[in-house]
Amino acid sequence: MNPNKQMKIALMLCLIAGSAAYAVNAYAKTRRQMVKQSVDPDVAMRKWMLEISRQMGVTCTYCHNTKNFKDNSMDTFKVAMNHIEVVEWLNREGFYKDRRGTQATCFMCHRGKAKPDYKEKVGVGN
Repeated sequence: MNPNKQMKIALMLCLIAGSAAYAVNAYAKTRRQMVKQSVDPDVAMRKWMLEISRQMGVTCTYCHNTKNFKDNSMDTFKVAMNHIEVVEWLNREGFYKDRRGTQATCFMCHRGKAKPDYKEKVGVGN
């Protein structure tokens, strides 16, 4: 085979492998990591919070002390952080693990309501 052609093929394979590694790495990042690493983290965080509030049918005051948005003293804030970790886990280990599945969001359970309608009955059936 022509050495020039071999070089081009090797270069293409390196580019493909590099872009695939980048894509896998991007999926592995959590939403919080992407917000922190964005060009303007404040704008990215605001956009993400608006997305969550629409998915849950709530406003900022449902989880946040509007005098200090980073204050984590409200119970709803603590629950929200736990649920964000669940969504991130689902995307990392479940739904999005194969890079083709549906992405987990707050809307999956909440359906635009602060408290989901459905609750599994514990200890019934089987």
